[in-house]
Amino acid sequence: MFTLLCVGAATVLVVVAIVAKTCLTKPVKAKKAEKAAIMRQLLALSENENRLPAIAPVRKPRALPKRRPVAFPHKPASTVHPVHTGQGRC
Repeated sequence: MFTLLCVGAATVLVVVAIVAKTCLTKPVKAKKAEKAAIMRQLLALSENENRLPAIAPVRKPRALPKRRPVAFPHKPASTVHPVHTGQGRC
């Protein structure tokens, strides 16, 4: 008895699912007046796009030249003179 109820409930669920899928998911077609309104809107948008002047590309600022470190004039290296202590060889 219990299995008969389960099989019956499953069958009802399958039938309801099939009916719902076929009846409820029909696409709604637009009427002629709605199609005409949509076409007018699209045409107006395309005309506006053609009228707008092309936007100039954004200019990037020119890169500044890299700064070089300041070159100071080279000083001659001071020569170290040996200090004579007066002890023999020079």
